[in-house]
Amino acid sequence: MKCALTLTDVPAMALQSMPIQPITDDVRTTISEFYKQANVPVPAFGGQVDLRHLCPTLALKIGKNPKLIVFDLDFTLWPFDCDKDVISPYFRAVQGVVDSRYFPANPYPDVPSILATLYDNGIPVAYASRNPSSGSVKELLTTIPMMTSMGEKTLWDALPDRDYFHAYSTMGANRGKTMHFTALKRISGVEYSDMLFFDDLPQNIKYAEEQGTVAILLENRRGLTWNSFLQGLFHWRKVNDQQTRIPS
Repeated sequence: MKCALTLTDVPAMALQSMPIQPITDDVRTTISEFYKQANVPVPAFGGQVDLRHLCPTLALKIGKNPKLIVFDLDFTLWPFDCDKDVISPYFRAVQGVVDSRYFPANPYPDVPSILATLYDNGIPVAYASRNPSSGSVKELLTTIPMMTSMGEKTLWDALPDRDYFHAYSTMGANRGKTMHFTALKRISGVEYSDMLFFDDLPQNIKYAEEQGTVAILLENRRGLTWNSFLQGLFHWRKVNDQQTRIPS
């Protein structure tokens, strides 16, 4: 099957759920040229290529990226309410991460590879949660592994430093995560318009957009996926009028 890889196809290919494609000479040549134009080392291909992993990396290499990507936690990075549905302490077991009762405490499937890709590409991230159990949340983040080019890390390691972690209730403030973003802007020096935000609650999205942040709603408790991440990245570039292009 011929693979005509163009940059505009990158998000579409992920959305079409075509992760595995046989390697033919034509496919090998096209992908290799794509890597070379992006100034990225060409990987060694075996009998097949996982487009789900190749394309997002290239998407980050080509075009301007947000200066800070902010993620909610509960029902965004993992499918539960931390410290309610799962209880600390957390451990790694054969079946993945488990809580004190050996209930599963794993993230959504694409989350580790997304955070690892951002880490490898030097794109800062922050966590902004209204979960008041910050100690339990931090423990879970330090337990969930991700595989980077530097070896195994955890989701906590994706943060530039601990000041990019904000987990506390804003009950009574009724302004979404305004307090979290105010703190992140002060700490990072990044303007709201240079941030990209992912959350599962409409009210948090509403207030983030009002302050000028591109915010992506993750619906139906499907959490963060490569599809939603790429949609968010390309939407941020469109809003900021940053064209995605192959360098000449």
